Amino acid sequence: MPTGLANEQAVTVTRGVEDMKAIVRDATGAEFEVFYWQVDVGREFNIGGEHYHESHPRAIRYVRGLLARLSGDKVAEASALLQFILRRNGHDA
Repeated sequence: MPTGLANEQAVTVTRGVEDMKAIVRDATGAEFEVFYWQVDVGREFNIGGEHYHESHPRAIRYVRGLLARLSGDKVAEASALLQFILRRNGHDA
């Protein structure tokens, strides 16, 4: 990531530029040039054969259900990701 832009920091994509890059703006108004693959636009979940963006209420309920059922050797990693998804969509983990 560019200096001054933290991993998992919320940004707004303001425009695309050449060479698979985009200009993003953080909450302070600072702009950074990043590669497209450095911008996480969220996840999509297939629930009952339908696709829902992680911000959709049905996806939020699904993520909460996944958190409640976690088990096995990858619990910490999966839990951290699911909690991050909830937080960035304005929900308590």
